Amino acid sequence: MRRKKIYLSSIFIFCLFIVDRFFKHLALQNPDKVFFSNPWFSWQLWLNDKFFFGILPTKFWWLIFVFIGWLTLFLFGYYWWQKKRFNFIFWLALIIIGGYSNLFDRIFYQGVVDYLSIWYWPVFNLADIYIVVGVMTLMYLNYKKDYN
Repeated sequence: MRRKKIYLSSIFIFCLFIVDRFFKHLALQNPDKVFFSNPWFSWQLWLNDKFFFGILPTKFWWLIFVFIGWLTLFLFGYYWWQKKRFNFIFWLALIIIGGYSNLFDRIFYQGVVDYLSIWYWPVFNLADIYIVVGVMTLMYLNYKKDYN
């Protein structure tokens, strides 16, 4: 049963990665096309050459720190995997694929391809959602474990 759960989760995580890459490809191939737009939610191509929510300037050396950070997370994930904490590794994998998708963009496009815009929030992509949901869930699970 555990193997089946790991296998299905791996396929699910990989599919999420492919969906994000597909939308980024779609945004790059049709930079001027508006697929949907209203005052609250719209499709808007933005090549984010900044680092954190489009705020901090980026240089190549940031990529080294990002890579080391993801590698560290992977190693911690492997440790927890060995401890049979499946819940942790699933959410960590979600964070990692989001990070790698954005890192791929930084390396090949000199910026992250963002395409979703919600009202006054900065333009973002699905990989950003994966990262935020993964981090928030891990924080919640840690809180729940510590206080229950």
